[in-house]
Amino acid sequence: MVLADNILKDFFNSLNKQEGLFSQLFEDDRLGMILRSAVNELNLMIYKNHSEYKGSFSQEEYHYIFKLGVSRLIKLALEARPSFENPSIMFLQNSEISAETHNIVCGLGMIEHGRRVAQSVYAGHTKIVKTGDNEFKITIPTTLIDEENHEKYISNYYKEQYRENFIGIFKSRFIERFKIDVDNKLYELVYPYETHFIGYQSAPILDEFFFGLTYAELFNHDGVDTFHYSVKFGGIEFQKYKLAIGFIMSVIEKHVRFSEKLIIKDISVKLENILTITLNTDEFIESMCDAINYFGSTLEGYTQLELNDARRIFEVLSYSRRNTKLLDNPGAELPMLIQSSDENFFFCIAARYSSPLQYLHDSLRFHFNKDYDKQQQSREQVLQRAIKSVLNKSFGYLEYQQNIKVKENGRTLTDIDLAVTEKNTGIVFLCQLKHQELYGADLHAKHIRTSRLKKQASNWLTSVNNWLSNTTEIDVRKCLQITKHVPKLTIYKLFITKHYAYPLKELSDEYTAYCNWAQFIYAMQLISNDVRISKSSISSLICKLKELEGRADENYIHEPTSKWKIRDLSFTLEQKQ
Repeated sequence: MVLADNILKDFFNSLNKQEGLFSQLFEDDRLGMILRSAVNELNLMIYKNHSEYKGSFSQEEYHYIFKLGVSRLIKLALEARPSFENPSIMFLQNSEISAETHNIVCGLGMIEHGRRVAQSVYAGHTKIVKTGDNEFKITIPTTLIDEENHEKYISNYYKEQYRENFIGIFKSRFIERFKIDVDNKLYELVYPYETHFIGYQSAPILDEFFFGLTYAELFNHDGVDTFHYSVKFGGIEFQKYKLAIGFIMSVIEKHVRFSEKLIIKDISVKLENILTITLNTDEFIESMCDAINYFGSTLEGYTQLELNDARRIFEVLSYSRRNTKLLDNPGAELPMLIQSSDENFFFCIAARYSSPLQYLHDSLRFHFNKDYDKQQQSREQVLQRAIKSVLNKSFGYLEYQQNIKVKENGRTLTDIDLAVTEKNTGIVFLCQLKHQELYGADLHAKHIRTSRLKKQASNWLTSVNNWLSNTTEIDVRKCLQITKHVPKLTIYKLFITKHYAYPLKELSDEYTAYCNWAQFIYAMQLISNDVRISKSSISSLICKLKELEGRADENYIHEPTSKWKIRDLSFTLEQKQ
């Protein structure tokens, strides 16, 4: 184990050394051209991939490396210099600049990929050996199960339902006529700026159309319902942060559509020169403030947003030299706004097509750590109310007790977040609720959070089982406030998480089940649709959850052998045959 730790340390050190060789490039980049060119290339790549085709495996791999590299480059470029001499630089992208940019980005991307591989070794999923002076081999187990597959399948099932409903509305006759007007306005208002670049005028119809489009889309993203709309971070309601994200997405979407029209209107203008643009920060914040107040005024509980608070929202949603820590980990979510200076910023369009809400959560935790911790504690109540609401629609004779302290000789052994008693059958669910954080593609965050979840859940289950083993049914009834009129008790332990439940697989047994929120809803839907199941008892929920557990291991991952070389460092990733 000590030897493996030393090899892993050597691998990290080798990756860091290779990255250090890029430092001088960023220090010498007085204008910030490398940064701007890299984001521009990523924007162009993601735009084409999003709108034109589905790539092959090799293309997807290249895109993956490129995105990792740009994420790291943004951080290193902003940290390398206190400022750029011309932060609002405009230049024509050409093949020479693009080729050099791709070389830098891919080098950094391979280093970041190496760090992700190293994280998988640290988590115990892979093994590493040293095969030469600066050569490493990482071995993946023969059987690699995609543990998240079933949860992703169910989540995507509901997202697809939402998407289909949304597309149905979007294709309605009224919206189709509206889209024609929008299309005409886009073509009419766009024009070449300084010959090779883009300019366009505003129109209320475009603001309404694109905000409605992107804000509706936002509700199909993970994390949109993490907090109640009235919860505050830095004194500003969560609702306003979501409105701001919807507005930024709408501005990006509108700009992309304007760009498409301009290259039709004037074929001498190239998309690669107009897709990434610089904007004045103060002017944008004023527009954002006005838009949030305009669109937010129709929402429940909305209060007027002041300009100073809009500026704070901008700081949270953008990436600058003040919060470079947000991109520390490989796989961290990209920001939609990148501050090249205190006066200017530019769009990372690629982030608009990824997970803006993930970046918001990471940034809220970074900027308002105390507020974030405080609000995390309150989310359990929301989950309790939601569970009761869903169960009451399908089952009767249910009683609930919340936040029960289980004590022995006056000492608290553990707590039960929610106890559900079916009075006519004596079936009891002792529920442990976990409202976790999203970890996205961040493998380090995934390892830390899933390990913590397993440990906490295991400790809780051990405490509850010990209590049940050493306590009479009379005392159990007294603790759970169950009257003597309820039949003999049959007790199940149920873990319900918000996002990820698969780490709890090892804790499952005849009287213990687990699910995330989407699986809970899905199980209830299956019960409702299955005529063979008796709906008279909540025991049917346990039966259905056990069925879902059995499907969770069906998908296996195959990793092709790959070899990566960065100057004199090389590492190979290979799955055992």
